[in-house]
Amino acid sequence: MTCRLRKWRSFGITEAVKRIERIQDDDREYSWGRNWDYIPTGTLALEIKERFHGQKVIRDGKTQRLEDCLNRFILLLIKAAEIMKIENVEREARWREYEKEREREQLAQRKRELEKVRTEQLFKSANDWQQCQMVRTYISAVISSENAASDQTEIKAWITWSTRKLEALESKLLNPELIEVDSIRAQNYW
Repeated sequence: MTCRLRKWRSFGITEAVKRIERIQDDDREYSWGRNWDYIPTGTLALEIKERFHGQKVIRDGKTQRLEDCLNRFILLLIKAAEIMKIENVEREARWREYEKEREREQLAQRKRELEKVRTEQLFKSANDWQQCQMVRTYISAVISSENAASDQTEIKAWITWSTRKLEALESKLLNPELIEVDSIRAQNYW
């Protein structure tokens, strides 16, 4: 059972930019390049690039400088780490529950397969038993109508062989092997 815990991907510093439309030169009718220029504004931001609930960005402002907010950003990183740790524990618990449910479903599937195989085995054994009864009746008919014209030793040898074969088949049918759940392989359908 494995569950991937989320690790820190990154955090960083970014600078806001202002997008200004580029002025077209008259000598160039077609421009295949960008139609915008991006100009840095000087406004910096420290950003946590992780998925979690809560504050992720601290920016420069009119009254605050980013350099003065580093302690607050460190506390924000610690808070983000705690939130991510809780989310990881919850994710791990959900994963364990998912695995248990999947194992229960696989066991139920194996039990259904086992019941199907046992039922098929039962009907096959019943058909084989019925054929054995027909063979026993046939052997009895051959014994009762031993023909004087045919060779008695060949008939007696055939009766002996067929009786032994029939008894071996009947003993196998009277002592069936019960198939267990562990013998049925789990099948993945995905």
